[in-house]
Amino acid sequence: MGTRSAELIYSLVSLSDVVISGDGVTIAFQQSSPDKDTGEQHSNIAVVSLASGVEIHRTTGLKDRYPQFILDDKFLSFLRTDGDGLNHIMKLDLASWTLFTIATITEPVHELSWSPNGRCVAIVSSLRSVPLTLDTSGVKVITRLKYKNDVLGWINESYRHISVIDPDNGTVVQVTTGDYENYAVNWSPDSEKIAFISQRDKDRDLVDFSGVYVIPVYGGEPVCYSEDLFTVSSLVWSPQGDRLAVVGSHRQLSGGTSIQGWIYIVSENNEPELLTGDMIKPMAGFPPQGPFTNLVWTSSDDIVFIGESRGRGFVCQLDLVSNMKKVWGGDLKINTFSMDKRGKNIALIAGSVNALGDIHILDRESESVRKITDYNSDYFRDRAISTEKFVVTRGGFDIESRIYFPPDFDPNGQYPLILDIHGGPNGVFMDTFDPLHHLLSCSGYIVLAVNPRGSSTYGEDFATAVLNDWGYHDYYDLIAALDKTLKKPYIDSSKVGIHGYSYGGYMASKIVGYMAHKFKAAAVGAPCTDLPSMVGTSDIGVSWGEMQWGGKRTEKMEDMIQRSPINYASNVGCPVLLLHGEEDLRCPISQSEQYFVALKRYGKTVEFIRFPGCSHRFIRIGGDAKMAIQYFDRVLAWFDHYVLGTQV
Repeated sequence: MGTRSAELIYSLVSLSDVVISGDGVTIAFQQSSPDKDTGEQHSNIAVVSLASGVEIHRTTGLKDRYPQFILDDKFLSFLRTDGDGLNHIMKLDLASWTLFTIATITEPVHELSWSPNGRCVAIVSSLRSVPLTLDTSGVKVITRLKYKNDVLGWINESYRHISVIDPDNGTVVQVTTGDYENYAVNWSPDSEKIAFISQRDKDRDLVDFSGVYVIPVYGGEPVCYSEDLFTVSSLVWSPQGDRLAVVGSHRQLSGGTSIQGWIYIVSENNEPELLTGDMIKPMAGFPPQGPFTNLVWTSSDDIVFIGESRGRGFVCQLDLVSNMKKVWGGDLKINTFSMDKRGKNIALIAGSVNALGDIHILDRESESVRKITDYNSDYFRDRAISTEKFVVTRGGFDIESRIYFPPDFDPNGQYPLILDIHGGPNGVFMDTFDPLHHLLSCSGYIVLAVNPRGSSTYGEDFATAVLNDWGYHDYYDLIAALDKTLKKPYIDSSKVGIHGYSYGGYMASKIVGYMAHKFKAAAVGAPCTDLPSMVGTSDIGVSWGEMQWGGKRTEKMEDMIQRSPINYASNVGCPVLLLHGEEDLRCPISQSEQYFVALKRYGKTVEFIRFPGCSHRFIRIGGDAKMAIQYFDRVLAWFDHYVLGTQV
């Protein structure tokens, strides 16, 4: 039936940052896998022939990333971080395979981007606006509301700034200054200007505003190109260098591009021109931390981008009068892509339920696709799980769900069921590999993954329906999907468990406080259980929380208390496993601490697992593998014991 251990994570190689050479002959990409001793991700750059799919070179660093072909494809540049934390910009001669060091940077580097002419390289690094001084006590002085970030860590008085390095003379010019975040560097075609995203609004600590700015390559006063947009997350110059295409959002209520984005054309002193509707969601990455997904504006004035709709991924092509078509895609997720200079070939990374992600080459002329890597086929060969989708309708919305079946599924058998709930609330379950779903399915469980209202990729109205309504209509969406699944003849309705992470942890703890009789056990990861305290302790408690919960804590206190799972702890009737990273700044561990105390105080069966040094994102592929394995294995053991009745 497959594996019953999350050590599957050690078997998998993940791919990212694919780039194709301008002549369309070679591709390069980052490949990563965890070190079994430390759990840390090691990554290097593979160089592969497009024609044969054969790997012709691989770098030897432990943390190599951001590959980019430069100087007429004669060289490959990338960033290497050594064991001392120093960042080295490297240049690899593709004829002799000789490696050169261009520059060494002591500060953390978040982005690396070469100018089109190959003469300069821009980096985004964390710099302090004023020198940090600590007295002998080592105290930290906090002066801004956004003083921490779950991905970036402690950021008080530290900002991401853009610097330009001239490799020929070694000069380094800091292009941006001030108490602002700056990121998502994009060079103009003539290499004279840099477009970037920055958070410069006076209320930037209260609300997640962001805009597109343009600045001369060696500094000056940035010019805003996106005055009428609320947020921006991706951008690309037109071939003429006079306009930009961006993924943005014009509505504060929509919460920016993480909920629903649109593609616009922006330029200096002009209003943004909207090109797309909301039934396709241009992939926006994870702003403001990154990575920032790419757009391509072709010489024939088409804009190519990754779009997502109803949990499915597509390569999309859009012209300047809003005609759009899905060139390729479907039941899969596309993570990133790169196009050659002729606009003929696209190299992309796409994954599905039984594939973590491989390189595919899309020929835009014939719209044919061929897969040229097969990194994890040995693992999936005997562990392929099957899926099914269904819809329930509530309140005018179609609620789509995915069911994951064990590899040896027999429709005449009886199987235990796990309801899994995604984060967000504006996350989404897509047709892609999920390590927990795969582990549970390969261990004999059927998994139900629901996209209730609030999920992204189903349109703006659907995504925003959850705002100021946490735990109500989305709760009934989940229960409606669960009830329909429980009627299937192959489900053992006496053996049902529930899992959720982040917002999913909120919903899981809320559900078992409302109708614990349906569940034998709950596994609750990194939840928010007490909304009033979440406001003051989360890194996004104000900027994101006030939009989600409908206002300031003092204005919404009664409603927030009513919606908080901790206030229903006395009703919980099934064993609860709490799992939480100790360095989680998004949903702080105090949320689980409070819930654990409440459950214990009412005499409930509860166990609390703390993961040292782990942030909110540690269970994702690419996080701390040793801790992620512990997470998944403990969830499986909990369900085995309390859902199946297995002795441990």
